[in-house]
Amino acid sequence: MVYAKCNAGERIQLWNDIYCISNDIHNSPWLIGGDFNVIMSEDEKIGGLPVYPNEYEDFAFCVNSCDLVDVSYKGSPFTWWNGRIDDQCIFKRLDRYMMNQVGLGYIGLVESEHLARTGSDHALMLLTCGQKTNVARRPFRFLKFWSEHAEFQQVVKDSWVSEETDVFIWLKHKMKKSKTALSNWSRATFGDIFKQLSIREEIVRVKDILFETSPTAENRRILQKAQAEVKRYVHFEEEYWRQKVGIQWFTEEEKNTRFFHSIVRGRRKRLSINRIHSMEGELVEGEELVVAAAQEKKLFFVFHKTSHDLIADIEVKIGFARDKFPLMYLGCPIGHAKKKKVHFAELMKKVHNKLQAWKGKMMSFGGKAVLIHNVLNNIPIYLMSTINQPRCVIHDLHIVFANIFWKFREEGNNKHWVAWSDLCRPKQKGGVGFRSLFDVSKALFAKLWWVFRTKKTLWSNFMWNKYCKKERPQVVEWKNGSLTWKYMLEARDLIDQHIWWEPKCGHSSIWYDNWSQLGALHYIVPIDSARNVQLDEVKQCFLNGEWNVDLLQTSFGEHINRQVIQLLRSSEDEEQWDKPWWILNASGKFTVGSTWDFIREKQEVCLKYKYIWSAGISFKISFFN
Repeated sequence: MVYAKCNAGERIQLWNDIYCISNDIHNSPWLIGGDFNVIMSEDEKIGGLPVYPNEYEDFAFCVNSCDLVDVSYKGSPFTWWNGRIDDQCIFKRLDRYMMNQVGLGYIGLVESEHLARTGSDHALMLLTCGQKTNVARRPFRFLKFWSEHAEFQQVVKDSWVSEETDVFIWLKHKMKKSKTALSNWSRATFGDIFKQLSIREEIVRVKDILFETSPTAENRRILQKAQAEVKRYVHFEEEYWRQKVGIQWFTEEEKNTRFFHSIVRGRRKRLSINRIHSMEGELVEGEELVVAAAQEKKLFFVFHKTSHDLIADIEVKIGFARDKFPLMYLGCPIGHAKKKKVHFAELMKKVHNKLQAWKGKMMSFGGKAVLIHNVLNNIPIYLMSTINQPRCVIHDLHIVFANIFWKFREEGNNKHWVAWSDLCRPKQKGGVGFRSLFDVSKALFAKLWWVFRTKKTLWSNFMWNKYCKKERPQVVEWKNGSLTWKYMLEARDLIDQHIWWEPKCGHSSIWYDNWSQLGALHYIVPIDSARNVQLDEVKQCFLNGEWNVDLLQTSFGEHINRQVIQLLRSSEDEEQWDKPWWILNASGKFTVGSTWDFIREKQEVCLKYKYIWSAGISFKISFFN
């Protein structure tokens, strides 16, 4: 235990004694704690005169030389108070526990708790030592709030340098350097955001007391500055938990850190494996039995036409058993053959499990409509956004939805007074506003087409090289490709002309892309007209950074020439690709909702439906009207 002198010069002998002890027991675990009468950084003091580095440099040098680590703590970050208020109030962290790396590895969990100050100007400290634990090394995690800092891009740019020639080693080396640089930069710039937030909240509490005692303009300015720092770190904490939880749908007013904590705890509980089926089909429990059963369930999958000799050779070398497709991966049936209805049995089971908790005959039409629209309709969205489902599966889902909506009694048949396709119309057009999953599926494949056309990703490059090597994607036809590509081409025919390519570098196709806001010129300019066959890209219509008026006039005619010159500005930029805009959304950003609204069955608006579905009239009355 340590009780240091109040004079800085007299503490030098103590630092020398600690250094000698460290050298004598260098490879042994040791702990030191008590009142050191000095702080370690400026953050460990509030109030009083400013803190200068030379006041604590000798103590920090001693700690670093002895390879000591500050024991983590909970409670107030300050352990000493001078007993005064107002401008004379001072808080410091003078008391602490420290341990060397050998001791931390030997004991494991060590934590100090700063208790309330009673009968002394120093707070009591409670040290807790746990059993040795095998703490796994935390993997690197990119935090989104880093990108808000002004220095972030420069840190990445400086570390994204490599002299390797092999492309794979080059990429790995760059990523490793960037992770190390970002980790060090985050530690120096932000520190432990939770501990920093706790420190700043304590500062605000003290400054608040000062302002209440002496409400001067200077104290108000100091309090507001401290509150701004708290808000800054509260924002970091919220962004951290939002990223950890993975929820994007809440608004700024709905942020709640306790909500994030509950989501994370619930997810951990759901992901924990307490029991598992063995290879023999028996349900085993207990950590050791679960691990053993999981080791047994090591399987490998190969194409069904693979030779038996090769399969046997693989089984001998890796020691795994072969299993057959389809396999369930992240809830999706993966296989090389066409998907069948039986592959989606789990989806139907999930829908029926939801229905078990509902008393359909006891609900009003309004209650059923809300549950179908907000719950049942959303269950298959995940699968529909990843793989194409057979039409029979979607048809069966519609039957389930219709049965629950028209259900009045448990036994016998219930008459369906209106077809499900009619109920899927908007309310102003004679329907109830349900979503047809056929239309949702088309909208999701339209999203794939948007990503394929507008994003430079590994997947889009693969699809482009596989299906569009010799033809343009705007006119290529489906020829024995995958079903995903087939449905993407069907979506292309519906939405491709609603993508406007704002001319930048002019790489867009002059005939097949909608760059003029009139649609693809391939469908506008008559085939028998005198087309300029040499024109291929929009940049060929640029002349010294402006539109080539003569070329536009001779190639496209007066109407298109006037549209391009009046409405479009030529902004030739060789470094920036032509920018895609989604015309069906006012913001220009692609959304599945706007695409679904465009694809769904079109009906004329009827005024009588508009008056029926008016505010203040219950769903039940409007429905029967």
